[in-house]
Amino acid sequence: MMQVDNIVSNYPTQGQSRRSARLWSAPVPWRFDTRRTGTTVAGVRTKIHKTIAWMFAPQSAPRSRWQIILWWERRRIPYNLFIGFYGICCLAVFFWGITTSGRLEDGEDAVEPIALFLAPFGVNVCYTLGWLVEIPARKLFPSLSPRFGPFLMRMGIGFSFFVISLPAVLWGGFRLLQWAHILR
Repeated sequence: MMQVDNIVSNYPTQGQSRRSARLWSAPVPWRFDTRRTGTTVAGVRTKIHKTIAWMFAPQSAPRSRWQIILWWERRRIPYNLFIGFYGICCLAVFFWGITTSGRLEDGEDAVEPIALFLAPFGVNVCYTLGWLVEIPARKLFPSLSPRFGPFLMRMGIGFSFFVISLPAVLWGGFRLLQWAHILR
């Protein structure tokens, strides 16, 4: 299937150059083979491992600024899925901790509703900083390792997970300490 996709999509569409057709048609790990009928846990685990390996795979040098932007933008959707899934899990722990702790007054919001709507925009602005840092860094230091982009990606994901985890860890931990009768 992958070979057929690449053969078909290597031909430019109307208004598209052959070079951009090649850039956009590179294989991605989340394309599903339509011939498979069943999904196993091992198959899903393999797909996740391939996606993670692809997310942090360095691109071959030399890289133009458009190739850097494309490298980052092709990874934006999987990044948003990872961060979104983790954020929903942390939000559930946060709500559990704060609502069962007895510290939330009646009629008081656990979180500002506008923050829930603005958080995805903030996450994507921070994600865009990845290629906004990489492009000038590669101009200043042309011999920069091809692993610099994946390094920035790892640092960004780690920072995102840390920030997202804070409310869940604080309120979840507080509630667990209450449950163990260490705090009231």
